[in-house]
Amino acid sequence: MVFFSLLLLLVLVTGVLVVRAYLGQRRSTAVEAIAPQTGLTFLGNGNHLIPDAVWEFSLFSKGRSRTIGNVLQGQIDDNELFIFDYQYTTGSRKNSHTHTFTVALIWLRGIQLPAFSLIPKNFFHRIGCMFGYQDINFDGYPQFSELYLLRGSDEYGIRSLFNHWLLSFYARNPATCSEGMGKALLYYHTDGKLNPTNWPNLLAEAQEVARLLGKATKG
Repeated sequence: MVFFSLLLLLVLVTGVLVVRAYLGQRRSTAVEAIAPQTGLTFLGNGNHLIPDAVWEFSLFSKGRSRTIGNVLQGQIDDNELFIFDYQYTTGSRKNSHTHTFTVALIWLRGIQLPAFSLIPKNFFHRIGCMFGYQDINFDGYPQFSELYLLRGSDEYGIRSLFNHWLLSFYARNPATCSEGMGKALLYYHTDGKLNPTNWPNLLAEAQEVARLLGKATKG
């Protein structure tokens, strides 16, 4: 009886691993197929495929088992672009949870960004703000201020970046996140991994943010 139970468990685990590998390969094939639409090149899987400096971002400091896969990379408008799947795990055993995202990274040429983090505001953020938790708001843009938590040590520099056009962009595109630092801009949605057919749209949004940031830094 014990032997049969162990054999059944082994079969189930093997089956799960086979299905997971199949789905992973199918996704990689789909990502590689849309690469020509983005003007980027499929590089494959591996944390080493993106710049080391990116690991200083808040998104990449959370949880454990941080994994990058299905990386597309290339040059567009003098900027180096990446788009990829990213996941990390929090909790343990039955309470563990794997968080997944599709992330666009733009390595900007001729721009130096102050460090900032922009994420959708939740209930706990609102409570924290009542007790002094930093949230950079903008008079005249109540929708943006209601939707987003914007933070960073260089408040003056951040305010100079977030002009009318950038504030309006984020107000029209809720449930998105961005981080900036130096030459790097990170942009992603909060709703998990995107279908590869939606990757060009995500990339286009990130490029629009980069364009607006460039416009703001040049006055």
